[in-house]
Amino acid sequence: MANKRALKTCCVATTLLLFLLILTAIILYFTLLKPKQPRIVATAVDVTNVELRTSPAIALNLTLGADIVVNNRNYAGFSYDDTTTLIFYHGVSVGVAPVAAGTIGARATEKISSSVDVDVAKVVENRNFLFDILTGSLNFTSSSAIEGKVVPELRYQQIMLCDTA
Repeated sequence: MANKRALKTCCVATTLLLFLLILTAIILYFTLLKPKQPRIVATAVDVTNVELRTSPAIALNLTLGADIVVNNRNYAGFSYDDTTTLIFYHGVSVGVAPVAAGTIGARATEKISSSVDVDVAKVVENRNFLFDILTGSLNFTSSSAIEGKVVPELRYQQIMLCDTA
């Protein structure tokens, strides 16, 4: 009789312990370990290269740099796919730059840089160009979208970056 009672007590204690472990794992997953969207900060677009040629014909080459800072808040790495950065001048796309795929470590911050060659002909053809030249300011905006997943969980996430001025 005592053996059956001890066996029953042991089974109840083991069941309670297993239940508490599963409950703790579920609480940790939904609070601390839940995959989160990485924080994205798009920095200002800056001019990295201006080249003016006058011979044999007048030509202007303009290269802009766009940096994106990604803060991975997850306890797992974040792997993102190949993507592009778009540069706009008054709503018209004037440049596209590829951004290579990469991985950001767990709880790490990384700066993703890209250089964009601007189609100067589209900028000059814009009806706001002359006014902007007279005011001394050309306002470009950038837009990027990064799609990736938190690894090793392979949970799909998509991040849309805000336009920057």
